[in-house]
Amino acid sequence: MGGKRSEITVGIHAKAGGEQHEGGKGVTILDVAQWLEFGTDVRPPLAFVRGWFDDNKGRCNEMIAAMMKSVLAGKRTREQALQLLGAKFAAEMQARMAAGIHVPDWHEVPGHTPGIDTGQTRSAITFEVKDK
Repeated sequence: MGGKRSEITVGIHAKAGGEQHEGGKGVTILDVAQWLEFGTDVRPPLAFVRGWFDDNKGRCNEMIAAMMKSVLAGKRTREQALQLLGAKFAAEMQARMAAGIHVPDWHEVPGHTPGIDTGQTRSAITFEVKDK
């Protein structure tokens, strides 16, 4: 569209990721996010980013195509389409985390959703649109 290429990144970006996490001294939000996403020696991965993407790749491509058509039809600008897609993808990733991600062999505690004790990591999931 207009010869421009853009990318939408969804997840925990540098600014929010570098902030101190409520749970520990010297631990950042990005530290916690990495432990959740990739697991640790004692915890299996929750894969809140990779899992969401793997589960939704086809649907995301369809949404992108539909947004491109709406831009070509003059219903919205290119920038509006990119912002809408980014906001939708980030919200869905947050919702997936809030709903609880079932992990085999994770000994879940009743009333506890793994990865969102404080909600700080989930709230740090955002999106950015960049021109390439």
